[in-house]
Amino acid sequence: MQTPRQDNAFINQETGSKKSVIIVIIVILLTANGFLLWQFFNDKNTIEVARNEVVETRNEKNELFSELEQVKLNFENIKSDNDSLQELLVAKDKEIADKVNRINKLIKGGGAWEMRKAKKELNSLRLLSAQYKLERDSLLVVSAQLTSDNKTLNTSLKIVETKANKLEQQNVVLEEKIVEGSVFVTNDLLAYAIKTKASGKEVETSRAGNTDKIRICFTVLKNPLIEQGMQDLFVKVIGPEGSVITRSSEEFTDINGNTNLFSFKTAFDYKKKNTDLCFYWNKESSYKKGNYNVELFNRGAKIGETTLSLK
Repeated sequence: MQTPRQDNAFINQETGSKKSVIIVIIVILLTANGFLLWQFFNDKNTIEVARNEVVETRNEKNELFSELEQVKLNFENIKSDNDSLQELLVAKDKEIADKVNRINKLIKGGGAWEMRKAKKELNSLRLLSAQYKLERDSLLVVSAQLTSDNKTLNTSLKIVETKANKLEQQNVVLEEKIVEGSVFVTNDLLAYAIKTKASGKEVETSRAGNTDKIRICFTVLKNPLIEQGMQDLFVKVIGPEGSVITRSSEEFTDINGNTNLFSFKTAFDYKKKNTDLCFYWNKESSYKKGNYNVELFNRGAKIGETTLSLK
């Protein structure tokens, strides 16, 4: 039989054991809660890091897309700066288009390897852009130089043409002076209506009905520029109707290049001195009343003119 003291000792021993168990359980629970709390915060940090990486990847993709669009825009600006040079640079277009498409696919892939590859390709595209622009600028410089040379050449040609035209005008004036100096000048050119009497004597008349022929007299003045020798004279007798009186269709060419009918042709021997000359012209038909104009030509130039009036 147990005494009361023994019962109390047993109770105290049992109570102490329970307390120990409770303490152990509490420690275990606290440790578990701590681990769960640590794991919670650790998972939260991991999720935040992952979220940040996704945001950074998205931003990087957007930046790469933006850079790619800027490079494409630069290419378009380079091409549109001078349409006339596009044909010379068209060989670059396919290479550029292929690179742009390849970079687009890499960026859309979104993986780390694709992003690194996209950056590398984009740098290569920038270098190609710089090379493209350099070639374009070089061609522009060459084109500008050719344009400048062309303008200079055109200016020089205009100057030469102006000088040539001026020389031609001077030559024309000189030729005219030479022509003027190379023709005779006449003095005292007169035309007379002549009637031949039965005795053969010739008398002057003013009546058309009495006129048998016309006598033309003049003096050819000395011209030191003309060599001595036979000189041709063309005589035009223009009747009251205003037409040349002639018996043939022969013509001569004047200094203006015009062809002229003439009444008769004669010649004289020039001796490099003043020469008095007289020629007769017979119409071989009756003369009409009115004015008859007589013109003399030598070497195509008119050297004298006079008028005869018949009543």
